[in-house]
This record gives sequence, structure tokens and C-alpha cells, in this order.
Amino acid sequence: MNRATVRSVEGGTPKDLLRAAELGARLECRHRRVKGQDDEAIRDTILDRLRRELAAGSFGSYADESVVATVQRAIESVLGEPRSSRSNPAAN
Repeated sequence: MNRATVRSVEGGTPKDLLRAAELGARLECRHRRVKGQDDEAIRDTILDRLRRELAAGSFGSYADESVVATVQRAIESVLGEPRSSRSNPAAN
């Protein structure tokens, strides 16, 4: 999740914030996987950046915990998917 995502949902509902956090984490996780990054490194990188962003501008304790939990679930969901072969890109 980046600051632009956070700013775009500041006026929205908590559900909007969680949805944006989930989508951002899934997108970044998949992007890093395609680049060949190790699953543990992906997890650490995304969560470390999220923690830094929340430390810079918190939504409040409960909301921050909800965002972190949502991002963690999104990461684990993507990492649980089988890796696709680079030589055989998925047909969308």
C-alpha cells in the first residue's frame, strides 16, 4: 500500500480502506513473484513498508491492526497460489 492509496481512501469508509490495502498488497505480491523474488522476502518487504507507512501516518490503533491483518491475509493468499512458469505465461 502506498501513500497515494491511503490518500485516495481517507474520505472513504473503513471498508474502502481495507479493500484498497488488500488489492494493493495482492498486486505488489504478484508483481514481486513474477520478478522471481523469494516468498519470505516478498512477505518481509511488503509488511516492513506497510509498518513504516503506518508509523508515518496512523489511522488509529484498531484501524492500523485491521489494515495489517488484511494485508497479511492477502499476502498469504497470493503466496499460496502456485507459481506460474516464466516460459508459460498465464493466459488472461
